Amino acid sequence: MAGSKLIIPSFLAFMILMRYELDKGGHSVYTLAYHHVCCVKYRGKIFDSEDIIGRLKEINIEMSKKFNVEVLDQETDFDHLHFT
Repeated sequence: MAGSKLIIPSFLAFMILMRYELDKGGHSVYTLAYHHVCCVKYRGKIFDSEDIIGRLKEINIEMSKKFNVEVLDQETDFDHLHFT
């Protein structure tokens, strides 16, 4: 089809652009990544301010350094946070 565009969902685009660090086992090669979702109690809509969102992301970065974990991406909606 001439002029048609390929549409890639955002989660798939993230996975394509993400760099993988491969680990090797005795008979395997693998990479391990976690996708964590944190919901607000009773799904309250509290992430409506850039100040709150920014501070939450700062806290997550500080905690990741403390536990030697690399945070690749963080996104919020009004009632939950995703991070990889």
